[in-house]
Amino acid sequence: RGQDPSRRVFTGKAAHGAMPHLGINAFFKAIDWLVAERAKNPHLQLGCITGGIVHNIVPERCEVEVMDGDHPCPRISFLQEFLRLVRDSERFLAEQRDVRFDPPMTTGNVGVIRDGPEGIDIEFDYRLIPATALDRLMTHWGELARHCPGGKVEVIRSNPPMNTLETSEIARYVTQSLQAVGLPTDFLHKSGNTEGTILN
Repeated sequence: RGQDPSRRVFTGKAAHGAMPHLGINAFFKAIDWLVAERAKNPHLQLGCITGGIVHNIVPERCEVEVMDGDHPCPRISFLQEFLRLVRDSERFLAEQRDVRFDPPMTTGNVGVIRDGPEGIDIEFDYRLIPATALDRLMTHWGELARHCPGGKVEVIRSNPPMNTLETSEIARYVTQSLQAVGLPTDFLHKSGNTEGTILN
């Protein structure tokens, strides 16, 4: 209706994507606000949304521009559905626990959100533990395309979790090196999908 956009900035707390519970995701605050505002104004329009630095850091900032319109906004509906899937995935991943790990489950982080040439682009990653049913996780995210016309999930990189044993050659050499310089050696299990995963 010719109204100038209103800009809002949401702040959170940064943390590494492997430990998202130590941070506060600014995107989630922004999406929750958009959904609440749309309940008061069904024709609220989302002009743009942007924030985050990289997929494996909990974003501490998210900026949105909104304006009044004359019809419901599909972009807000898409973000609402996306956040529902994130929260649902957290619940079922919590069922697949392994207390050897800290945290004792696969973790996920939504790290980047921005307006792309064909819609809203979102980058997120999961740090898998061996107990996670990857096929179930992928099926879960396949719902995005079913609920949101034009929505799609693309796997950019998929590294299976490694299971480095304390008796492995690399663990033995690292232990010897630490002992040689007088440092303690404690074996910890850490989830992830990089070369330093699980045992580090």
